Order: sequence, then C-alpha cells, then structure tokens
Amino acid sequence: MHTVLYTAFLDLNFGILIQILRDYLKPKIEQNATLREVDVDEETRLSCLVLAVAICHIITSHKVQLDVEDYHKLLMSLSLWSDTEENTCSAFNKLLHNFPDAHWR
Repeated sequence: MHTVLYTAFLDLNFGILIQILRDYLKPKIEQNATLREVDVDEETRLSCLVLAVAICHIITSHKVQLDVEDYHKLLMSLSLWSDTEENTCSAFNKLLHNFPDAHWR
C-alpha cells in the first residue's frame, strides 16, 4: 500500500513539474516567434535558434506536451537562413559551435 501511495505521489508531483516547465517555456517560445517576425541582427537570430534547439531537447527529454500552435511556433524558430552569396549555411555551423562536440557527433 505504501508503494502505491508513493508512486501516485511521484506521478502527481511529476505532472505538476511538467506543467511548471510548460508554463516556463511557453513565453520563451512566444518571444522567439515574435523576434522571428521582425528584422533582427544575426546574433539575435542565432540566439533564438540556439534557444529553440534547447527547448526541443527539453520537451523531448521530459515528454512535455505543447499546444499545436506552440509546436508550430517552435518549429518555425528552427528554420535556418542561408548565405546566398557563398551558397552555404553558416547559421548551422554557428549553431553547432554553441553545443559541446559530444552532443552533435
């Protein structure tokens, strides 16, 4: 009986923690979506991209469910911009430098 009550308590607390995490991430997702719509410098765009990748990692790791609209905003924040003159995607290379090598190899 003790184990059942303890498990129920942990499940309840985990649900509350997931809700707190979702409530914390939602404004960050919204801010990223808003910044994407305005003309910002490359450093700000890169910061938004890094934040979007980090949020994706968090929601995947902790199985946080978002609203469909929040998923859409988050995915739009993950889009990369290309360097048309150089035919490269320097944003991707800069993104990789924001994370330890072990995470992306």
